[in-house]
Amino acid sequence: MEAALFLGADPAYDPGLAEAESEHLREVLTDCGLRVETPTDVLRTMPRESLLALAATAITSSDQERRLRAVEAARNYSARDLVEVITRRPHMRTVPDPDLASISPDTGSETFTTFPLFGMIFPRDTYVDLGGAVAIAGMRRADRTSETAVMTAVLERLRGKPAEAVLAAPHFLEGGDVAVCGPVAFVGIGFRSAQSAVDELWPLLERRFRTVVFVEDTIRRPAEFHLDSWFTLSPAVALVSKERLDDLRAARCAVYDTASGDRRVPERTLTVRAALDGLGIEAVEVGPSDVAACGANAFFVPGTPAVVVSGSMAKATVRALERHGCDVRRVAFTEHHKQSGGIHCAVNTVTPDPTEKEAA
Repeated sequence: MEAALFLGADPAYDPGLAEAESEHLREVLTDCGLRVETPTDVLRTMPRESLLALAATAITSSDQERRLRAVEAARNYSARDLVEVITRRPHMRTVPDPDLASISPDTGSETFTTFPLFGMIFPRDTYVDLGGAVAIAGMRRADRTSETAVMTAVLERLRGKPAEAVLAAPHFLEGGDVAVCGPVAFVGIGFRSAQSAVDELWPLLERRFRTVVFVEDTIRRPAEFHLDSWFTLSPAVALVSKERLDDLRAARCAVYDTASGDRRVPERTLTVRAALDGLGIEAVEVGPSDVAACGANAFFVPGTPAVVVSGSMAKATVRALERHGCDVRRVAFTEHHKQSGGIHCAVNTVTPDPTEKEAA
């Protein structure tokens, strides 16, 4: 809410409406058979010592002695209040004030601010679900790196084990730049991701997927900063920006068969459509205005024909998905779009390890 006050949107961001949109999304996903948790839901179930450790990192001050006393005081807080401390990140700054000292000698000038984890409404970016393995994202935006420490603890609580990989600068790769489905992974190389991150993750990608497709976005618009801004994947259908689908000058794909063990750059690059055709995946085109309205930022519900899309998605795109056998569920998401995110950004998955039978 604090960050949203300064958006300058017209009409202005409405926190109450945003909460209602999130609740509707939760209801739709639950109806599709998913168990739905928010990061704060999970935090409130964590052992007290884990919450205290996260709170100790979240509390900062220019006066180290006061910071330590604040950390000690937090030991009396309830789990709910500790979660507030963790997500709001309070900071106290002390500044000598002669005027105040003259009338209140035992009081210093104190300023209190918070550094809220505003990006937690879009957990897609903070980690990558690699089909049973998890990689903590390397965040390009320095103001969002604090989110990954919290999400690391949340994921360990949900999975009962730590993440298999942790990326950090300069190995930048955020979850919105990775689309996985069954044996296929698409990895976007844009201005918030780095090739070195793919190199770091290659052993996991090689073990988990039969085919890995690198997608270089050469348009790189500031408002379309992740792969999921213009591309969403399912086993049979992919939503793709029309202007990037067939133009190598806009997006280039390199396809790797992990079974070959050959990571040399392919002799030729492919259009996005050609890469999808080779995998037997149909492309549903999304026009520029639909991309701008987060119309490509949808969520295909794993194991079902359901796809959850923004209410802003063009009717023609909805009809195209329905012709491909998709069960389209529309959710109004206008307030979240003002925060530069869509439904895919707002949802990430935690895939359980396959059973022995599934693995076979």
